[in-house]
Amino acid sequence: MCGIVGFSGKGEVRRIVADGLGALQYRGYDACGCAVWTGGEFRVKKEVGTRALARLVSSLPEGILECRIVSHTRWATHGKNTRHNAHPHLDCTGSIAVVHNGIIENHARLRSLLASRGHSFCSETDTEVLPHLVEEYLRTVPAAQAVRQALLRIEGRFAVVLLIGGVMMVAARRGLPLFIGESEGCLWIVSDRCAFPDEVQSHIPLGEGEIFFSDGEERGLLALVSGARMPLRRVRLAASQKTADRRGYPHYMRKEICEQPSAVSRTAAQWDRQTADDFCAEIIGKRGRLILVGCGTSWHAALVGKYMMEEEARFPVEVDYASEFRYRRPPLTSSDAVLAISQSGETADTMASLELAREHRCLTASICNVPDSSIARMSDICFLTSAGPEIGVASTKAFTSQLAAVRLLSLSLARKKGLVDEAARCRKESALREIPSLMERVLGASEAISCLAQRYACCASALYLGRGIQLPIALEGALKLKEVSYIHAEGYPAAEMKHGPIALVERGLPAVCIAVGDRHYGKMLANVAEVQARGAEVVLISDTQDSLNLRPSAMIPVPSAHELLLPFLTVLPLQLFAYYAAVARGCEVDRPRNLAKSVTVE
Repeated sequence: MCGIVGFSGKGEVRRIVADGLGALQYRGYDACGCAVWTGGEFRVKKEVGTRALARLVSSLPEGILECRIVSHTRWATHGKNTRHNAHPHLDCTGSIAVVHNGIIENHARLRSLLASRGHSFCSETDTEVLPHLVEEYLRTVPAAQAVRQALLRIEGRFAVVLLIGGVMMVAARRGLPLFIGESEGCLWIVSDRCAFPDEVQSHIPLGEGEIFFSDGEERGLLALVSGARMPLRRVRLAASQKTADRRGYPHYMRKEICEQPSAVSRTAAQWDRQTADDFCAEIIGKRGRLILVGCGTSWHAALVGKYMMEEEARFPVEVDYASEFRYRRPPLTSSDAVLAISQSGETADTMASLELAREHRCLTASICNVPDSSIARMSDICFLTSAGPEIGVASTKAFTSQLAAVRLLSLSLARKKGLVDEAARCRKESALREIPSLMERVLGASEAISCLAQRYACCASALYLGRGIQLPIALEGALKLKEVSYIHAEGYPAAEMKHGPIALVERGLPAVCIAVGDRHYGKMLANVAEVQARGAEVVLISDTQDSLNLRPSAMIPVPSAHELLLPFLTVLPLQLFAYYAAVARGCEVDRPRNLAKSVTVE
């Protein structure tokens, strides 16, 4: 979840750190730090809290220098958010600097062993054991091998960059991404390609269990386990993989909400129909289960997929939190298929779920927004969404792109089961392609939603209710409000309110209710009336004017569409409501407290 930028060559130190770490702050922004080797010595700077990066950059050397840099933006796991715990961390000699993403699971045991050998520690972090461990091995073997030997002692997933003696740079990964970029004699090492500057046109995607090293004269690649030399593979860097900008919008989240119609349109246009048909034919032939796993917003997309596939294809689908699925020892067989949904393709629990499925010889597939991410590579089949880079921590356009993917997959499943003919499938695909224009209409009402959000921005809590396929949308709306505005919000099945939660309803409580003209409409209106009778202020999301008969406190209209396509429309007002509530409360919309975009640790 942390961001890493390493550099070797001639460059402007302040720009390298400001641009690189600035692009990676979505991965964590509790603290940041930098070690610069120039003029024969290390200069280590660390900052914590608001505007930490700006203070860090202003403390760095000015001008263009021949230098080597390791820098880091932190999402705290082990140890409080203090300067001492910020990266980089050094060994006892002060000649080894380390930045790290991941968790060293056996750090306590290693710390105790190293302390018994005379090493002293300055932080509470798990990371600090690594430079001291490398220091031990450097006494007997060269730098790259010392790092390799040290990493073989490490338990857990990691991406690390080490600067040793101001000369040798070493990067290694196990389970977490790291990329090596080259440009005009300069070397870049980053945890996400969006941190590469424009001059980097090709990169070396560091493979699983690989170690890259460079001493200024030689660059090479080693296998972590065997130590064997491996060939360097260079890949052209696509423009879409570089840093995105806000393009005049005040926040990335606002921009990405507005990009959803085009993201859905691209995902539908670039969908691999034949692969989807083949996948569905295989899972039908296996006569096993289809299990969807995901975390957070991706789990909500999986729930929508379950409704679509069971409704239209009459195929049983299970949905599980990836974090629960991986640990509860599910009884999997080779007849089962596991479909993972992830925006980044690096979500730790989702990756572990796929690994578990592979151990049981299940067919594995993924819906992912990053083509060569870990999850995309480890899946038997990967269905790509085309949302483009999503920088805002709260996911928006990735979610609706995932909805497009599960919608198209459900049509393939229905077709292969013989429940729709080809003509019917084409009509339904055409209906999906028309959805972006309806989404534009909803987004056009943002000013009214802004006023509504300001009205409720001071509330302490909110309730989100839905039924059927709109239940996951209610859950997603509540999650968005919690994520960016810090207002406590609970999404709930409307019919379950009478089984306890209705006790929480009191006068003035905002209740955001999704009541659309589907087969649940009449029942949903009755549930809305029940919370309204107890003093809740009902904010109604609906595609029918009949809903006004309830006299809600406010109503946000959405266009009518097929029941299975309405989630594309009903989620948009909820995203905008959360966004404007956060703005009204003065929250850091793109960088909510305690969160990071890519959850790469458990």
